[in-house]
Amino acid sequence: MPPVNDESSSSSPKSSIFLKATGLIAGSVLLIFLLFLTCMGVAFFLEIPFRLVFGWGFFLNDKLPQIRPDWSALVIGVLAYFISRP
Repeated sequence: MPPVNDESSSSSPKSSIFLKATGLIAGSVLLIFLLFLTCMGVAFFLEIPFRLVFGWGFFLNDKLPQIRPDWSALVIGVLAYFISRP
């Protein structure tokens, strides 16, 4: 069986460095493109994913201080729970 040529295999260090460099360049170009669109006023490309990921945090930050418990309903609920237990 002839020996395998390391330079032509996909796991060689040269191809690994090339793939990392290509990914870095592609990611940088995409980031610059998205920032350029944001500067042009087309911010929904970044705003929609941001709001989907962090929207609940903003919602809870806004609404939790407005919540006031109904103490009589809470007491009745606790009493009903303990009375209904076997």
